[in-house]
Order: sequence, then structure tokens, then C-alpha cells
Amino acid sequence: MILRATTKTNDWLFGKGLQDYFFNEAAIEANIRTKLLEWVGNCYFNLLAGIDWRNRLDVGQQQALVVEIKQLVLQCYGVISILVFQANFISKTRMDNITMTLQTIYSPSASIVVSTPQVGVS
Repeated sequence: MILRATTKTNDWLFGKGLQDYFFNEAAIEANIRTKLLEWVGNCYFNLLAGIDWRNRLDVGQQQALVVEIKQLVLQCYGVISILVFQANFISKTRMDNITMTLQTIYSPSASIVVSTPQVGVS
């Protein structure tokens, strides 16, 4: 798998040839990270893509959010299974980050940490 590389602020990289691409395991991780940061309704040509962050970061929605995230990750190219999943919540409604260990087509166990959107946190 090959995917355009991004910076820490999720901007695409250009101008350095093959250095501006992620390959294999790194590409799968970048793809998952991008999909988890996508909001439902934010992409005009695929309004159902992403996570419904606006509704899932509400009181009583933690389990639904975890299920939605796991479903999205399992649909990503190259992911075979989720071996370990941990979601760290701050206060009662906000998720801080997600830590996963996945089995992929390139590795029996790959670790991924994704920081989630901080909506309405003061």
C-alpha cells in the first residue's frame, strides 16, 4: 500500500519524490488516522464517511463511539483484526486518544495511537 505522506498537522507533503509517501504499515496507519479524524457530513462526495463526532462526544455515547471507531478501523484496507483497543476518556464525555494494536497484512501486531478531535472542551 502506498499513501501520500502528511505532516503532524495533517497537511500533504510535496516536492521530495518518494520521501513524500508512506508505504506498507506506515500507509495503513496514516489511512486509519485520516479516517478517524474525518467527520460525518464533512466530505461533499461521501457524506456518510467518518465518525459522527458531533453526536458521539455527548453524555452516554461512549460505547456507541467505541463501536463506531472499531467498525471504521476494521473496514480500512490492510487491517485484519483489532488485537487490543483502548480509548482514554477525559471527564465523562470526551475521548483524548485511541491506542490500538492491529493485525495487518504486513505485520502480526502494529501499534497505533490517534489523538481525537477535542470538540467543545474548555
